[in-house]
Amino acid sequence: MSNEARSTSTTMVMLSLLAASVLFGLTRPASTQVAVSPNTSVTKERLAAKRQMKEVLISLQMYASDHGGRFPTNIGHLMELPYIRLESGADIDTVYEYIDPEKPIDRIKNAFRRIVVYDANPDWDRGCHVGYVDGHVVLLRSKAALEEKLHQQTVSGDDSPVSTDSPEERFAIIHLTDEEGAPVAGAHVGVRAWFLSDRQIYLKADGTPLEITSNASGDLAVPVSALFSPNLPEHRKMPLYALHESRELTGLTEISRDDLDQTLQIIMLPASRVIGKVASPGLQELGRTLSFVNSYVLWGEHMIIQQDDMEDKTDGYSQFQFPVPPGEYKLVISGLDLERRTIDVQLALGQETLDLGLISLAPSRLATLFGKPAPDLQQIKAWKNGDPTTLADLRGRVVLLDFWGVWCGPCIRGMPALMDVHDDYANRGLVVVAVHDDSVDSLEELERKLEPIREQHWNGRELPFLIALDGGGPTRILGMELEVRGATTAAYGITKFPTLLLMDKQGILVKEIYGEDELIAELDRLLSPE
Repeated sequence: MSNEARSTSTTMVMLSLLAASVLFGLTRPASTQVAVSPNTSVTKERLAAKRQMKEVLISLQMYASDHGGRFPTNIGHLMELPYIRLESGADIDTVYEYIDPEKPIDRIKNAFRRIVVYDANPDWDRGCHVGYVDGHVVLLRSKAALEEKLHQQTVSGDDSPVSTDSPEERFAIIHLTDEEGAPVAGAHVGVRAWFLSDRQIYLKADGTPLEITSNASGDLAVPVSALFSPNLPEHRKMPLYALHESRELTGLTEISRDDLDQTLQIIMLPASRVIGKVASPGLQELGRTLSFVNSYVLWGEHMIIQQDDMEDKTDGYSQFQFPVPPGEYKLVISGLDLERRTIDVQLALGQETLDLGLISLAPSRLATLFGKPAPDLQQIKAWKNGDPTTLADLRGRVVLLDFWGVWCGPCIRGMPALMDVHDDYANRGLVVVAVHDDSVDSLEELERKLEPIREQHWNGRELPFLIALDGGGPTRILGMELEVRGATTAAYGITKFPTLLLMDKQGILVKEIYGEDELIAELDRLLSPE
C-alpha cells in the first residue's frame, strides 16, 4: 500500500496504530492541543457538549471494564457512517481533545449520538458490545444485531436503541433507615457512585445511571437487571452504595440473587469523608501537565465510588473527596502518565473526616524513558523471523516496538496495518519488533493460538517482522506496585496493549505512537537522508 493510498482511505481503521488520531478528520499527535483560529469563537455550548461527550465515554469505559473489556485506547473513525467505533488503547482526554472546537455544534452532537464499544476479544460474537444511542447505553448482543442497527440508522435514519428483549422484570425491595430506625427519604442508591465536578451519578451494573430515590417510607424498588449483569455468576454478590447528599448519610451493603425474596435493609450512618490532593512534581519536571486523574474506593473487592478529574491542573494538583460509612477501604489513585498508588483507609465510627493530605505520584515508568537510550530487550525466551537481537545490533536503523498479546483483540486486528508499515518502510531502514508478553510458554503455543486468527483476521498471512517472546514471568514495574507479564514489558512500564514505541537511529526512545499519520510523519522524518 502506498503512502498516498493510505492517507486517502477514509474507512481504514488502524486498530493498533490509531489511538485517537482521526476523530473528525484531525490527525494531530496526542500530546498536541487542538489549534483554534483567532477568529473562532468557542462557545460555552460547544464546550459543554464536549464535556458531556467525555462523560459518555467514561460511562462506556466503566461498563466495558465491568464486562471484561479494555476501553478506551485505540479509536478509528468511519467518516461517512453515523457512528464512531472505539477500541481498546488511548485515554479519554485524548478523545476529548480531538473533538474539533471549530466544527458546528450540531455535527459534534450528531456524531456522538451513536457510539459503539468493542471489547478486547477478537471474536466479535462472544464479546461485549456496548452502544450509546440517543442518550442510552444499550447492550448489543451480537454482531448481527449491531450490523442491523447500523443499517437501519444509515439507510432509514432510524434512531431507536437496539432492543435487548428480556423476561419480565423483577425488582429488589430496599428499605433505608437512619440510626434511629426512621425512614430516609430522598436517598440515592447504586452499585457504584461516580463523582464528577458538578454532580454525582449513581450507576447500575451496566454503568448507566440509576435515577431513582427512596420514597417517604424509605423504600426503593430497584430492577434486578440494574443490580446484576447477565453474565454475573449466580451467587456472586454486588455492592449497594446509598447516599443522602443534603443529610450527609451513607450506607453500604452487599446483595445477591439469593436476597431477592426479602426486603433488604440498609442502615445509613453519618458520612465519613476521605479527602486529599494529588500532585506529581516528577511529571512537571518532565515538562508534562497533570491532566486526567482517576481515584476510586474499594470495599473488599467492590469499587463503590469513582472520581474522575478530567481537566488540566493549572495549580498543579487534583482534589478528591469520598463520603463513606465507617469501615475499612482501599483508595486507589492513578492517572495519565502516573503511577498507581493504593492506600489503606480506616474510618472509625463517628469520625467525620480523614485528610490524607497531599499525595505525590511519580510519573509512570514509560513517561520517564522518552529522550533517553531505550532499555534493552530483557529475558527474551524465543525469537521468530530472525536471530536473537539486541537494540545495540539495530543502531543505525529506526526501530518500532509493538507490545502486544495474542489475547488482545485490538492488537490482533491492528496487525495487518502494521504489516503494511513494515512492507513500505523496511527497505528504508525500519525494523519492527513485536514483543509478545509472557502469557504463552513457547513459540509453539503462540503458533497454535495464532493459526485461527491468521485465517480470520490476516487473510492467511504470517507476521513478516521480528517477534520476540518476552520471558521472566510476573515482573514488577520499577517504581510501581504493578506487576506485568515479562521482563521487557516491565522494563518499559507497559500497562496497556497495544503500545507502539519509536526509537531513532541512535537508540533513543522518541515517543509513543498514537496514530498512523503521526507514525508516517515520524518515519519520514527519522528515515530521511541526513
